[in-house]
Amino acid sequence: MEEKKIVLGSGMVTLDQLQKFADDTVSEEYVGGTLGNIMMIMAHYGWHAMPVTRLDVSVDSEKMVDDMKASGMDLRYVIREEGGKTPVIFQRNYIKRDGSKGKSISAPEGRSRFIPFSAITKKTAQTIIEELNEVPDVLVFDRAYPAYIDLAKHFKEKGALVYFEPEGISQVNQKNVGKAHCAERCGEVFG
Repeated sequence: MEEKKIVLGSGMVTLDQLQKFADDTVSEEYVGGTLGNIMMIMAHYGWHAMPVTRLDVSVDSEKMVDDMKASGMDLRYVIREEGGKTPVIFQRNYIKRDGSKGKSISAPEGRSRFIPFSAITKKTAQTIIEELNEVPDVLVFDRAYPAYIDLAKHFKEKGALVYFEPEGISQVNQKNVGKAHCAERCGEVFG
């Protein structure tokens, strides 16, 4: 039997709350966000998916952990702690006047419109580097934080393909990501 390919991913994982068209209540909740989506897809396709993220200890983070467990992810680096943050995105689906479907994305009612996020620390990144015996085939990250750059540089040197899926391109992101020598397109992961 062929060994599963490993993807290690660091960044923002969200809880996506979806509202169906005719109802004002949340009807479905799933792991989302750029990194969450990538990790769920890779797990679905049979990869050994290992997300690296920092969450709070809440009902929302528990829902995310349950969803990731159900998909078969390795959650050893999903850190749940007081002081962490669990980003939640609310997607409202609706019918436009012309009959076509539309959607709006926002924070859930009563929450800040800015999505809360806590990156892992450089100390946590160092612990992962020291503990993880496997070299991932792919390392993906979605934010140019120092701890994520440390992981990218280390695993690139060990032979991993490093892929950066940016939240947006800024001068800071370009400067930091250049240090990690990343692949530029998703096609390079699957090509």
